[in-house]
Amino acid sequence: MARFNVEDSIWTDPRFVDLSDKIGRIRAAGSLIYLWQAGQRYWRQDRSLIPENVFKKLEHCKDLLEAGLVEKRDEGYYCFGAKDHWDWLVKRLESAKKAGLASAAKRTSNINELGATKTQRQSTSSNPLTLTPTLTQKERIHIPISWGPMIEKLYEQKYPRKLGKKKGLEKLKRQIKTQDDFNQLSLAIDRYNEYLRKNKTETQYIKHFDTFVTSWTDWLDHNAGQTNLTDNKTGDLLRAISEREAYD
Repeated sequence: MARFNVEDSIWTDPRFVDLSDKIGRIRAAGSLIYLWQAGQRYWRQDRSLIPENVFKKLEHCKDLLEAGLVEKRDEGYYCFGAKDHWDWLVKRLESAKKAGLASAAKRTSNINELGATKTQRQSTSSNPLTLTPTLTQKERIHIPISWGPMIEKLYEQKYPRKLGKKKGLEKLKRQIKTQDDFNQLSLAIDRYNEYLRKNKTETQYIKHFDTFVTSWTDWLDHNAGQTNLTDNKTGDLLRAISEREAYD
């Protein structure tokens, strides 16, 4: 039985998130595993794609297709990531076939030299091409992540003031490259929200999103927002005035 080593990045991939929102996280994970299982079974056969009649029997096949985790092609259905991360299956099978041929040829030669019995000759007559290798290497699936939709979702769910979105997202798309970057951004927003709550900051003094983004890493410091309350409010007021003038 094939084993899957699923990277953590799949759980935050926008395609998987969309599928989870539609059918639920558990169903989405199960459907994806069955898709990969079918995909690998055919891919190892000379990089074949999943036949249409097989794909349509998969649970939530339509949802998988709409989410962008699989693509319909003329030859069948292609699982994204197969070309880059499943080719070792094909090479493993080819190596096993070659090894089987060599082993069979050696056994035949030895039997002829030793005057093998009829029973021995029959035991070497099996076609070595029918040998199926035991797969021991973990199959890895990696789906490149586009952080744009995830950052936008974070903004919609967490950021307290919905102004400066476009410029802020443009800046962050150039900065957020990894899961760790994304987690740090989420933490910074949480800390800024906590600062606003403790200081009972009025909405008009809350930074526009693009302004917050210019120094969001400052909020990773444990001492961020711990200066004198009056100084904080004064700084917020000056920034609010500056932002208002920029948008007028």
